[in-house]
Amino acid sequence: MVRKWDFRILLLRISFLLVVYNEYLVYYINLWKWEANTGEGARILVVADPQILGYENENIITRWDSDRYLRSTFQVASNFFKPDIVVFLGDLTDEGDNDIGGEGNDPFLPSKLERFTEEFGKIKSHILRTVEFIPVNRIASESSLPEKCKNDSLISCVVLSHIPVNVYGKEYASHIMIKINPLLTISAHEHSSFVIYPKMDPLHIEDINDFSVHNFKSDESVEIVAPTCSYRMGKQIYGFGALVIGDNKIISYNVLWSPSRFVALIVYGFFVLIVCFVVCLRISSWFILRTMGLY
Repeated sequence: MVRKWDFRILLLRISFLLVVYNEYLVYYINLWKWEANTGEGARILVVADPQILGYENENIITRWDSDRYLRSTFQVASNFFKPDIVVFLGDLTDEGDNDIGGEGNDPFLPSKLERFTEEFGKIKSHILRTVEFIPVNRIASESSLPEKCKNDSLISCVVLSHIPVNVYGKEYASHIMIKINPLLTISAHEHSSFVIYPKMDPLHIEDINDFSVHNFKSDESVEIVAPTCSYRMGKQIYGFGALVIGDNKIISYNVLWSPSRFVALIVYGFFVLIVCFVVCLRISSWFILRTMGLY
């Protein structure tokens, strides 16, 4: 009887430690890997493609786990970086994804965009310190581009787009450069992390998969593509963009990579398998001993 209770207590202790580590401690231990972006200027936390799960094709467990992970990682990243503003780059909910069309067999239609605008309002530019954020719609026509930002040499224009501007054809990117002439473009959609140098010929793309702070010159007009922050997007790494735009137009950027949720789920799975194996082994041993009259 003592051994039985010792075994049960051991399982409870291991279970408790696993839950505490995977659901709480891992987020704060992960902080040690992050490099502090200490640049002076406007501090922007970039959130891309969370695609929060809905009720279609998902159960309560998967929704709860995904929601809790997004909430925990966002809270830790926000407390660490202390942003002045949070920029959400689209695909906020899974069931609201592509609600104006433009992907697969679902074409983009102006009527869908009008419906979206009537429901949620027209997206407007926003000024923070010396930075003006200008949202653009990559899949709409060039005529929908906003006017050039404020006529002030001290104001830097930053273009916000869900779909990368410089990846899918040069014509639209040229319109952006001529009409807005941005200091920087921030986009998402690809679920991966990289930076595009549009002024280089041929176009140069560089992955950002480390924890380091990367600095960019103001005359490079780079496009930063932020990774998804959700582990449900089929990527091995995911996180939040930490961007600082200085009043002197110096740009510094790094990714606050989140701890792997897949590792935690795999550990849970192995632990359950081990527990099931041990329980089955003990039951079979008890049955054999009982059959032999030794129990």
